[in-house]
Amino acid sequence: MTETPTATTNRPDGWWYPYIFVGGFAVVVTANLIMMYFATSTFTGLETKSAYERGLGYNTLIAQQEAQDRLGWTVDFKADSALSSQPGAAERPTTLTLTLTDAQGMPLDGMDVEAAVRRPTVAGYDYDLRLLPVGPGAYKAEIALPMAGQWDVQLFAKRGEDAYRLRERVFVR
Repeated sequence: MTETPTATTNRPDGWWYPYIFVGGFAVVVTANLIMMYFATSTFTGLETKSAYERGLGYNTLIAQQEAQDRLGWTVDFKADSALSSQPGAAERPTTLTLTLTDAQGMPLDGMDVEAAVRRPTVAGYDYDLRLLPVGPGAYKAEIALPMAGQWDVQLFAKRGEDAYRLRERVFVR
């Protein structure tokens, strides 16, 4: 007697293995597409505004630095911070002090001193202030910074044609 074929046939073992490879590649392609979307939509890649113009002015910056070095001025900058005297206050009172002396060690009076205080990691916390004379060659300003951590301070001291630029990173506790 002969067997009659049935409508159902058994699949061979491992018939689904190719689908594993197809599914694995689908997962990889999907993950790459998601990463490409976030890479192109969240950061423009522009770190410096007007980078071309700043690049053209680079020789001017070098000349300014050389002129500053020829002055021979000695600069001492301090940023002293303390916890607020009020319990629970978020502000950090900070005192910026700049002392300037010329090449002969004489204090430099009559300077216009300005400071730009920037939070390097969080936008929107930028402060511009003027340091006032408090003694021979000494200039001081007080500011209440809203949070502890690192701050960038750019100081600009000018008297007539002579100018001095200083950039410091300070830690406010």
